[in-house]
Amino acid sequence: MYFAIGERPPYWLKRELFMERAVVWKGSILAYGLATILLGIWCTDWKVVCERIPFYGSKFERGVPRFYSIEPTRT
Repeated sequence: MYFAIGERPPYWLKRELFMERAVVWKGSILAYGLATILLGIWCTDWKVVCERIPFYGSKFERGVPRFYSIEPTRT
């Protein structure tokens, strides 16, 4: 399993090394992946998902849309 300094390690040893590193970095990879997915949903404002988020989903309420006018009202 050992090799001399300056000698390239065999392929199977590299694979074991990468698997060890993957186990160590598993939590970080999952956290960054989840954050990226949530950021993607927020940036695209994906209605299918966002309407089920409490408080934030109220911006997708169904019903009669409100129309606002910039003209003053006459009384």
